[in-house]
Amino acid sequence: MDFQFKQFSIKQDQASMKIGTDGVLLGSWAGAAGAKRALDVGTGTGLIALMLAQRFPELQVTAIEPNSAAFHEALENFRRSPWEDRLSCKKIRLQDFENEVKYDLIVSNPPFYAAETFSADPGRSQARHSSHLPVPDFLRGVNRLLSEDGRFQVILPEQSAISFILQAGTFNLFLQKQVLISPLTGTPPNRRMLSLGRNRSQTSQRELSIRDPNGYSVEYRNLTRGFYTMF
Repeated sequence: MDFQFKQFSIKQDQASMKIGTDGVLLGSWAGAAGAKRALDVGTGTGLIALMLAQRFPELQVTAIEPNSAAFHEALENFRRSPWEDRLSCKKIRLQDFENEVKYDLIVSNPPFYAAETFSADPGRSQARHSSHLPVPDFLRGVNRLLSEDGRFQVILPEQSAISFILQAGTFNLFLQKQVLISPLTGTPPNRRMLSLGRNRSQTSQRELSIRDPNGYSVEYRNLTRGFYTMF
């Protein structure tokens, strides 16, 4: 069954990783003001690419996805959307992807579960584990493809974020802003959204709770209101 958003729907029958809160958060938050070209690394169903296309009418979005089933599903989701002419998808790994023109925005909900037990489903394992895209390869690829003034934005588990930020610095990618995400008001954060660029600057930081005692928090509703049919 398709997952219906306000302006598009997502077919995910073949996807190893289904739609989740992480992708919706990043697609709602990622900043592309003034950007002309964006790259979505490991697009899966194409969710984040579609969200960017909805939010930024001038943006051309390229998605890459090495998993065959996910690639074909993303292509179908792009073709069914109102923004087919601004969306493209390539079946390729980041390590092998080259492009003459650099990207103003690179986004990813990456495979970060390096320490977890591997899934019996090879597609799900590939989608979830950093062995298929080691962090140095990930950052090297972003550094190669990002424009001089571009932004690189990701969502990561809290326990991975600090190490990722430190490693990014060795590739001349520096933290500029971050959002610490808690599942419930008053609980510790379990996710971070990071925005990195080539210029060192004072980092701006804010916090976001997905839920409060009354249900979804006002801030989460406001952030995702353009997409979820329930808000």
